[in-house]
Amino acid sequence: DLEATRIEARTAEATKKTSRETLDTLMTSTLEKYQNSINELLKNFGAAFSIRGMGANFRGTAPRSEYGLLLRNKPIPLEGGTPTFATALSEGDKRTLAFAFFVASTLADPKLAQRIVVIDDPMCSLDANRKHHTRSVLKSIYKGAEQLIVLAHDAYFIQDTRNALLKSDSNAKISIFQLSLSADDYTDFAKLDIDETCESAYFRHHRLLNDFVSGNGSNPREVAKAIRPMLEEYLHLRFPFLIGKNLLFGEVVQRIRDAVAPSPLCHAKNLVDELNSVNDYAGQFHHGTNQVTVNASE
Repeated sequence: DLEATRIEARTAEATKKTSRETLDTLMTSTLEKYQNSINELLKNFGAAFSIRGMGANFRGTAPRSEYGLLLRNKPIPLEGGTPTFATALSEGDKRTLAFAFFVASTLADPKLAQRIVVIDDPMCSLDANRKHHTRSVLKSIYKGAEQLIVLAHDAYFIQDTRNALLKSDSNAKISIFQLSLSADDYTDFAKLDIDETCESAYFRHHRLLNDFVSGNGSNPREVAKAIRPMLEEYLHLRFPFLIGKNLLFGEVVQRIRDAVAPSPLCHAKNLVDELNSVNDYAGQFHHGTNQVTVNASE
């Protein structure tokens, strides 16, 4: 019985060794794939560091991956020594590294097509280049997942991401919501017009005036208040570098009136009387205490 048990133990040990070698091979190939994927993401994000020596240890109840960093061709351990992970990377770099790990594992998920992927504020602490590549990464996840939900504070990032998804798939089903204050200091969901949220003051004023002219029921006082700033911005755009941003509308008209050839402002001289007339009317609505009645036909 003892000899039979010893044979059984040797057989089990041999099986364990074979399984361990198989697991080591699998872990090595898997982690090498992840390391390459993560480092490619870090490169595209413009990070000045990469991960290196990704491997596994079997201490504890389950295998764990471990790795180091390579910063400007100098090895940085995750812990211990100087410098370390805690001191060598900025908060933005740490977020970028964590995001790269998440993206690499998500895109490698064989069941991604059945997944709903939720990403919370992916561009926090990211510079312009990393935000640009984050949009590319989100497009890849969107194409592979059943649904992608992105939470963000940056409305312009949301608008750019929406535009990027529609550019690659004009039939993409996209809904945009915002969290809004409700009764008793609770929060609720509300629809969000992202284009209106992100439009500049000039386009907002332009839209108000266009809606009014088209008979779309704009608030007459808001329309009246939009006239002068819209014209001010238009003249700044029409004559760049010739009209200072600090000039009021009346001063802009005066510059046009006093312009001499060959100044391009001379081309607007025929509008001086009309601009002054508009200024006299619209100027009434730029003081909070002014109670001038707004007449739609006027």
